[in-house]
Amino acid sequence: DFCLSRGLGDVYKRQAFQPIVNPHTGHIFGYEALLRRWEDSGFDSIQSLFDTAWETGNLHGVDMMLREKAIAKFARLPEARRLKLFYNFDSRVVRTPDYQPGRTAELLRKAGLERDTIFLEISERHDISNAQYLQDILTR
Repeated sequence: DFCLSRGLGDVYKRQAFQPIVNPHTGHIFGYEALLRRWEDSGFDSIQSLFDTAWETGNLHGVDMMLREKAIAKFARLPEARRLKLFYNFDSRVVRTPDYQPGRTAELLRKAGLERDTIFLEISERHDISNAQYLQDILTR
């Protein structure tokens, strides 16, 4: 397993939430899920972690593990139902052979959260020229 072999099995402990504050009110609007201590797994950067996962055919599995852990951890926040979760999304995930539309909605449902709780922040690092295709997949 890619995650365990690279020391990412304890990713739950490595995820952090950065508050996103409404500048007009000073209130927290949501949290961005961030992965910390990726260098402990031997990567030069967070991007090299995802590039290696892509190159080895493990990107979908890594992304889903991170997404599942982020949603579960977020759902335990006291006011999660009124807040938003921002999740950085590598657009290459939708091009993986094991990609299954609807998994995020299922994870949110299991966590007791509405579908509009999560915002997928799509990385501009990779080709998104077929944005309509991406939009169709992400709205499922």
